[in-house]
Amino acid sequence: MTARTMTLPTLLTLALAVGATACNGSKDSGDDTAAPGFGDGGDGGGGDGGGADQLESCEWDIGICYEFVNESDVAGWCADMQNEYGFDTTYSDGPCPSGDIGTCDNLSGGDFGSRTATAFYYSDWSNDPQDSCESAGGDYNG
Repeated sequence: MTARTMTLPTLLTLALAVGATACNGSKDSGDDTAAPGFGDGGDGGGGDGGGADQLESCEWDIGICYEFVNESDVAGWCADMQNEYGFDTTYSDGPCPSGDIGTCDNLSGGDFGSRTATAFYYSDWSNDPQDSCESAGGDYNG
């Protein structure tokens, strides 16, 4: 997948894609701003077989959790996103919780920087997870 230029922060678009309810209870305006760009995430590391993958996650209180494998400073990123967008976030040095209703793979660029993440949607996500993922340029698995 080729990276595209972003005009909106990646996470905000994911959180507000397809008319999701914003913090103040209003709906996204649905303006015609371009969807954020997502890169191919590089080669995924691969490594030399010298250890287990480091799995970390950042759960948001709006029904979404982002999971990272072998990425740098996920705890700091999670705190930064809470400060940036005002949603409560919880860092974990493990995977996202079970019980998701779908996932969105290959998220990178924008607020993710050089990191690559998978989003996990839960039942309290306010929109169709497939529409939200695909409108943000990700690969949906439901």
